[in-house]
Amino acid sequence: MSRRVVLAFALGVATAAAGSAAWERLLVGTAHAQNEQMTGRQNYLLVLAIGNALSSLAVDSERTASGLNDVSDRVKALETRLRRAEKRVEELERMR
Repeated sequence: MSRRVVLAFALGVATAAAGSAAWERLLVGTAHAQNEQMTGRQNYLLVLAIGNALSSLAVDSERTASGLNDVSDRVKALETRLRRAEKRVEELERMR
């Protein structure tokens, strides 16, 4: 085997060992920091954030429903105007 192959193998083993050490908590990572219990303040902030998200969703839903009602009213008005226009066209065709 050449020196490069041996060096690559050694670096691979070192990387695997470092990864194993990190996995076993020798190195502190972000995934291991999540194991701590939440404090009362953190729970309160979480519930508050969820409440704010739900309130925002309710406001957005109400705005969307109001917009849909406006569109529905416009469609009904256009339907009425279209029916009137069709009746006028029919009357004009009868007169011919």
